[in-house]
Amino acid sequence: MKLGIISDAHHYYSSEGELCTLSLLARQFEQWAAIFDQVTICAPLLQGPPTSLLKPYAAKNINLLPVKNAGGNTLSSKLDLIKTSVGWLKTINELLSQVDAVHIRCPNNISIPGLIALQRTRLLRHAVYTGSWTGHSNEPVTYRAQRLYLKYCFNGPVSVYGEWPNQPTHIVPSFSPSYSNQDWEMESDQVEARINKLKREEKVQTPINILTVGSLNKNKNQSVVIRSIRGLIDNGFPSNLTVIGDGVERENLERMVNSLGIYKNVNFVGKVSHDVVRDYYRKADFVIQAPYSEGYGKVPIEAMFHGVIPILSDVDMSKQIVGDGIRGKCFPQGDIDSIVQIISCLLNDPLHLIEMIVNGRIYSKNLTLESWQTDLISTLNLFWKTNINAKPN
Repeated sequence: MKLGIISDAHHYYSSEGELCTLSLLARQFEQWAAIFDQVTICAPLLQGPPTSLLKPYAAKNINLLPVKNAGGNTLSSKLDLIKTSVGWLKTINELLSQVDAVHIRCPNNISIPGLIALQRTRLLRHAVYTGSWTGHSNEPVTYRAQRLYLKYCFNGPVSVYGEWPNQPTHIVPSFSPSYSNQDWEMESDQVEARINKLKREEKVQTPINILTVGSLNKNKNQSVVIRSIRGLIDNGFPSNLTVIGDGVERENLERMVNSLGIYKNVNFVGKVSHDVVRDYYRKADFVIQAPYSEGYGKVPIEAMFHGVIPILSDVDMSKQIVGDGIRGKCFPQGDIDSIVQIISCLLNDPLHLIEMIVNGRIYSKNLTLESWQTDLISTLNLFWKTNINAKPN
């Protein structure tokens, strides 16, 4: 059985001719490749060597049907997008003529002609909506339109992040995995050492290490995290912050750090490979994420894998992820005093921290690539009336 994937994920060829994309996405697409005989991805192909953030596909049955990359906020880029969409539609129709089933990733630009083209076929289909399923006030109108189409018109299962009441039967709760069962097991010794250290302490030793991960943009709202470091220090809790990611807000955030007088406490490391991110998790006590909107928070789940406590702004799925406080904490969006209060209370209660770490590890063990593939196969077989199984390694 042949599968087509319609995605906006940027792809590159390495100097050795290997097809590469973002590391975490490659691992998810490889799960599809373990189910189907052939996987053809219709996605943008960019020039130049891949960076350390990308990885080649390990699966040998994945190939690319390339399209031109397009998009942007300027008038010229939007006009170019309109012209490019015609070419996208032609290539997508070519893809649909070659496959038995289609997985389409929404919301993005290329998914619009993808949904239009699918409407004219009887192919088996599956969609994932990677944004906030409840929406938010600043979302593009095209995102809302795609969400409504998937909810009311899509003839197949749609995976969405989180569990939401009063949904049509084809809307299926899901998640976005980063790690394998083996990755989880590899962290066991490190987490056990972390727990044993906390058992010996009446209160957590300072300075504490805090991490925030993500693109530096207005939505991710790292300014709240930075201001919380100033608040923790002022309240007698020496703290260091590592900021992973890059983006348009970096210069503004660096100026804020200097104006707050905490330049010795905050380290901007930019974009780094996922292996390097894991090293930072292992050194962290807390992860703070303060976005205005978040489709699915990979970062807090990854933190739990490593025995780190997530502190999240109370948006979208945050309360579902932290289990209403049993494996992490939520704060009202933008409320710096709440962050300071949450962390200061936890630092004085190591036994509570241990309990949260254990709960987070148990929770994250059910969110691996293998669990995701098992759920995916069940969903496809239920809705497609098939008997698909993963191929043996």
